[in-house]
Amino acid sequence: MKKNRCIVMVLVFVVLALSVLPSASQADWKKYEGAWFDIEYPGDFSVRPSMPSLSREGFDSAFFLAPDSSVEFYVFSPQWSGEPEDFSINAASETIVSMSKETLDDGEVSHFTVRAKDKRYWRSMEDTVVRVNGEEIGVRYAFGIKYTDEKSYQKYRPQYLKFKSSIRRYAD
Repeated sequence: MKKNRCIVMVLVFVVLALSVLPSASQADWKKYEGAWFDIEYPGDFSVRPSMPSLSREGFDSAFFLAPDSSVEFYVFSPQWSGEPEDFSINAASETIVSMSKETLDDGEVSHFTVRAKDKRYWRSMEDTVVRVNGEEIGVRYAFGIKYTDEKSYQKYRPQYLKFKSSIRRYAD
């Protein structure tokens, strides 16, 4: 009886461990090319380009939706400056949970997290303005993540971090 209990415990552990690992298709990453950047994203996510570039063909921002719709990644990376209007806070339907600014040697990063008033989702964003010798040079980019709950956030967090670190910004 003790041996059967051990086998059952091992099987339960294996099933739980496999349920939190990314699927094989998530290991296959694709490249999205915006007007002034490219970024890698999980191959099973769907892509929705959003804000058209004002300076050339293509888009300055895009959304990347997970197959289970529990998480959506966001990127905004125009040629120079601009506003990530498609990911801005909507005071009518969202409540600010936290907001902060961080000063770096080469710029300033604003962080915010909001919660939908109907409790359907959370959204977090980091918005970076680049400075040189303390002067804003008109370069801005942002990343965001929208998630239905903490479990979904934790499940996709490694992919989100890889997504953010994969960006390549273009110059003129």
